[in-house]
Amino acid sequence: MASSSGHTVNSFMWVRAVLLPVVAVLIHRLTVSASRGSRRAFERVSALVVIMPIAIIGVDLIPGVCPPWYAVMQVVCMLPVIRVAFVIRGSALRDAFPKSL
Repeated sequence: MASSSGHTVNSFMWVRAVLLPVVAVLIHRLTVSASRGSRRAFERVSALVVIMPIAIIGVDLIPGVCPPWYAVMQVVCMLPVIRVAFVIRGSALRDAFPKSL
C-alpha cells in the first residue's frame, strides 16, 4: 500500500495510526483527572510522558520496522510530549502534588 505521497505504508504504521489516537484520549482523561487534583493521575501522566517518547522513537529506530520518513514524523510528533515531560517534572507541579507521608 502507498500513501498519497507515494511512500509505502506497512501494517505496523496502520496499527500505530489507530492506537495512538486511542492512547491520546486516555492520556487526556488522565490529565483532566490530574487537573482536578488526582495525585494518582498526575503520577501516571508524569510517567507516560517520559516513557512514550523513548518507546515510540526506540521502536522506530529498529531497522525495517518503518521507513525513515515515518520515523522522522514520529520524532517531530514527540517533541511536544518531551516538552510536557520537562514541564510536568518542574517544581511548580511537584509542589502542587506533594508526596503523601
